[in-house]
Amino acid sequence: MDNQTVGFIALALILPLLLLSLKRRRQALAFNIYYLSFGGLIGLFAFVLTEWNAPVLRPSAVAIGVLVTLLIYAMRPARVRRIPTSLRRLKIAEWEHKTGKRFNPRKHDLDHIVAFSKGGGHTPDNLQVLEKDKNRSKGTRGPWWDILGLW
Repeated sequence: MDNQTVGFIALALILPLLLLSLKRRRQALAFNIYYLSFGGLIGLFAFVLTEWNAPVLRPSAVAIGVLVTLLIYAMRPARVRRIPTSLRRLKIAEWEHKTGKRFNPRKHDLDHIVAFSKGGGHTPDNLQVLEKDKNRSKGTRGPWWDILGLW
């Protein structure tokens, strides 16, 4: 087998995992892209205002546009950690139907497959019911462990 074939095989194995990881992080990605694009538009507006009648592009105008963009991005609100009640009920009902067990809040937790702190969102494909002990031992391991089910 030549190196190119090995490369294609490795890519074919890794690409689905990468796409799944991005899918599970889509809420956090969309949140950050929204605030970066909003900040970028305001920064562009500030840049145009400072360069309106200038005959030559000034570095200070570019710096103002970048600074405004970064300030707006830094002032974005935090993502909400609370899982919506309707989604919580849906995932618990799915789990109860699939396993035939009753959800006991003393024994079970609703868990993010990709941790919220690592960019995982409150989407149905990123939530699962786990026993509390297993959820606590899992911690916030990297997403590859979670996606591959190696915990």
